[in-house]
Amino acid sequence: MMKVEEIIYMYCQGHLFPDPEYYNGRGNSVRDLNSLHLEMIYAGIKTEIGADAAKAFVNMVKNLKNTNAKSFLLELYRLERKNWRYTVPIIKMQVADKPAASPDAKPGDPTQVSPAAPPVKRMTEILNAFTKSGSYFGHDKDITGPFLDSHKAEIERSVLAGDYGGASS
Repeated sequence: MMKVEEIIYMYCQGHLFPDPEYYNGRGNSVRDLNSLHLEMIYAGIKTEIGADAAKAFVNMVKNLKNTNAKSFLLELYRLERKNWRYTVPIIKMQVADKPAASPDAKPGDPTQVSPAAPPVKRMTEILNAFTKSGSYFGHDKDITGPFLDSHKAEIERSVLAGDYGGASS
């Protein structure tokens, strides 16, 4: 069975680089990832691995929370590790073992409650957000819309799966 990296090299003809870190901090861009690239990968998966894997790929694309090339490639490699069976990723949260405030805490005592840590953004992500005209984070229908529209029959309907892509519910 051919690996995803080989499929990208063979079917994308140099339009997509298989290393997710290459796209780090670049945000959503149709130059990095678009429906043409998705079609090329889909054709490779369907030819080299099979129709079930291609259907799982379509559902993965539909449920992408972030359509930048790095997030897409990470999800694609995850799909390969799961033997081409797509499941919606579950977000795991770590909860501290200790209570937020001790019983003997006085109201307004800032030492008892730790504030939430602010999200850390790389400087390139912040600067790119000002230069791009499209959505920088999240699911950008400009990237996935035409691909999902042409593969509506393969999309699995689910109560839990959101309508992030270009397919109509």
